[in-house]
Amino acid sequence: MSPSLRPPLSRPGEPIFPRTPFAFTWWVVRQLPGRAAAMLSLTIFGHGLQALAPLAVGTLIDVVAHERYDEIPFYFSLLVAAWLGGPLLTRMYTFANAFTMPKMRVIVDRVLFAHTLGQSTRFFNDNFAGAINQRIRRGGQSMPGLFESALPFFRIGTFAAVGAFTLGTVSLNYALAFLAFTAVFVVVTVPMARHVVDLVGRTARARSRVTGRIADTISNADVVRSFGAWRREQEGLEPASLEEYYRARDVRMAMTGMRVVQLFLSVGFLSAISWVALQSVVAGTMTSGAIVTILTVGVQIGLQIAQLGDEALNMFEHVGDLKESLDALARDHDIPDAPDAQPLQARGGAIRFDDVSFVYPDGRRVFDALNLDIRAGERIGLVGRSGAGKSTLVKLLTRRHLISGGSIAIDGQDIGALTQASIAESIGEVPQATELFHRSIRENIRYGRPGADDAAVEAAAKAAGCHEFILARPGAYDAVVGERGVKLSGGEKQRVAVGRAFLKDAPILVLDEATSSLDTETELALQDALWRLMAGRTVIAIAHRLSTLRAMDRVIVMEDGKIIEQGPPSVLIASSGAFARAWSLQHPESPERLLRNAS
Repeated sequence: MSPSLRPPLSRPGEPIFPRTPFAFTWWVVRQLPGRAAAMLSLTIFGHGLQALAPLAVGTLIDVVAHERYDEIPFYFSLLVAAWLGGPLLTRMYTFANAFTMPKMRVIVDRVLFAHTLGQSTRFFNDNFAGAINQRIRRGGQSMPGLFESALPFFRIGTFAAVGAFTLGTVSLNYALAFLAFTAVFVVVTVPMARHVVDLVGRTARARSRVTGRIADTISNADVVRSFGAWRREQEGLEPASLEEYYRARDVRMAMTGMRVVQLFLSVGFLSAISWVALQSVVAGTMTSGAIVTILTVGVQIGLQIAQLGDEALNMFEHVGDLKESLDALARDHDIPDAPDAQPLQARGGAIRFDDVSFVYPDGRRVFDALNLDIRAGERIGLVGRSGAGKSTLVKLLTRRHLISGGSIAIDGQDIGALTQASIAESIGEVPQATELFHRSIRENIRYGRPGADDAAVEAAAKAAGCHEFILARPGAYDAVVGERGVKLSGGEKQRVAVGRAFLKDAPILVLDEATSSLDTETELALQDALWRLMAGRTVIAIAHRLSTLRAMDRVIVMEDGKIIEQGPPSVLIASSGAFARAWSLQHPESPERLLRNAS
């Protein structure tokens, strides 16, 4: 895609595109105005020429019958133009289509994908990954399909306009009758079409539920196997599949009913106008050429209306699919950037939580006027029971959630006035459950700093202690790790994540239970790499294994969203507070506990 055809990728906020199917289609069409205009022009002129054939044939018959032989060349040329020019232009339409439809699909995929990536964590928690993927891809297929399926309506409109003009050359009354029929046809058909659009939307939603259920099962295939639940999952899919079937059946039945009504309207009108014309011929008030013109126009219009049902069904299905995709994806972002948001100017990585309050959307309160200062380069550990607010604190810092009150600042800059991208660039993270991309090891490490050369990637891997096991694998750094890194062990994945953090070289580092899922030997080996990674950075480490916090400058003990204790680890261990009690449980024979028992 050339740079001029790349739609802008917006910051988190409102979509840069309209959210209704037809407005969205028009927005995309305006990205390719020349190509879209070429397709529309070729449709109108190509079928307009073909629609002139009845006029040419009828007039030629009258010219020959009245021996006006000098007019034959003109009307014969018109007939040849209708026979040749119309089909030739429609073939050129196919050529223009090849340069337009694929490009439209790329544009739609890009803007829907870009906007979806800006959604909050809650959005992805509430939606199946497979359903999101399907909606993006279906949007990319439906919008070009909607544009292309709308073009036949211009074709039919062209036939109608030329047909009215042709009938007007025979008699103004016939042209007026044709226009009246067109108006009645539209008035009767539009309400039925709206009903079909509603049914198609329900079908699209049912299809998405089936896709989501299948994706959920496939992504948990190992769980299904471990419980021997193949039949259970098949049976669980059955209700959603049946609903999709019933919805799709209703659409076909409604479309069939609409086609029958259209058939009776068109055949009734064409029969009436043809009968009147034949009576005029019998009465001697109409020529043979005129009756041929009327009958030929009738045949053309009848064929077009017969095709209208198929074209309408395609268009309605595209409208329903596109509407369902836009309704699901084109939402305002839960956590938008401010219109005047500026990039973070990170210096030492000092962090300040000032009277921070936070309430989840379900009403559950986590923090109420929380205050916490973290000095630049200070290493702190967060401990506390599950639900104490440790992970939520980190998610507020990284703007995965919006605070309900107060402020959070990094190096004196309120994060609410900063771009989320710049905050993410300044914070390196090593989570508990590291999920890698289904790409090579090199690409996964380089994700920390796009554009880094191979030497920098390998240096980061060596610092993380994973260079040796990478070289031992077939393909070394080019080995593909599988979906979510399934081909690597837990310890190997964690080392790759640490290597990625080394390469990113952010001033702030967040460790969220980075070693808790590892065995003791692997944890001890990985801790050496983590100590090296912490050097010179502001560190927030969440840990349930308290031994990993001994090298921290300060430990923060949290309970029910409040800080109940804080201080250097050695001081807290020697006290009789919550941290000391937790330490004793994990280290029953530690010298500190023996000392307290002796005293």
